[in-house]
Amino acid sequence: MLYAEEDDDLKKQLESHLSLLNQQGHIDLWHEGKMGYSKNPDAAISNHLQKSQLILLLISANFLVPEVYGKYETDIRAAYHRQEKGETQIIPVILRPCLWQLDILEKLEPLPKGGYPVRSRHWESHDLAFQNIALGILNIVDELKKGSKPAMPPPLPNHLKSENKTNTDQDEIGLKLINNLIHLMYTFDPESGAQKVLPIVHKSLIKDSHLELSFKKYKFWKAYEKIHLYKNPVEIKSKKNSGRTSIGVLLNKEEGTEWIYTLKKIENLGGINGQIRIFFPKNGTAAKITSISL
Repeated sequence: MLYAEEDDDLKKQLESHLSLLNQQGHIDLWHEGKMGYSKNPDAAISNHLQKSQLILLLISANFLVPEVYGKYETDIRAAYHRQEKGETQIIPVILRPCLWQLDILEKLEPLPKGGYPVRSRHWESHDLAFQNIALGILNIVDELKKGSKPAMPPPLPNHLKSENKTNTDQDEIGLKLINNLIHLMYTFDPESGAQKVLPIVHKSLIKDSHLELSFKKYKFWKAYEKIHLYKNPVEIKSKKNSGRTSIGVLLNKEEGTEWIYTLKKIENLGGINGQIRIFFPKNGTAAKITSISL
């Protein structure tokens, strides 16, 4: 973890939120404050960065000044080249509003999700921002343990529970659709994401070219806040037929089958697993997401 001395207060808060991950062995948290006495502290930091699989950069205007960023720049660039080889991962943690999207940093995926600074009006409290960061790190660590992400989503497991299994093609379509949703929700802020997902959600959820208000407010926003709890790419725990055979009425009525997919959370996270419903029209037109409940 690299940070500016002026951000020590926020660093300590983040450290507290990551303490459980540290205790459970998901991460081995280290920063300059843990180094102790060293004749050559810069060399010690550089050596530690070379061995790290996960590097957190606590970003603020304080961090970006030449006296701080300049000191670490060579090591950050070296780490970025290792990241391109899949050997490490750098995460900019945006603490305060600043122009950080420059140089190598602009190519990295930030936390909190969406790049909203910890100290901004987006968060009702710092704790919510740090929770988002901790969940994001847990998800990344889980992926690092598994190695590089597969190019294609994993197939549904053979032991998948269902009332009436559909054919393999339908399962692949459903899984691809859910992964597409997850990708869009990871990439954009809630308002932008709500628009980006329009092509893959059912028209019954869309009004005046926007997600239906209650769906966006009570489903999409809630899902956006909890998406870091789930594996990425997604893994399906179970699926079942919802019993729904049509959507809409009269001329807008569509016949088909709706399936409920239950998603797996990241290991060691309790609670109820979320579900996504997908409607497969009988006429063979594209399947659409009808509900998100995470």
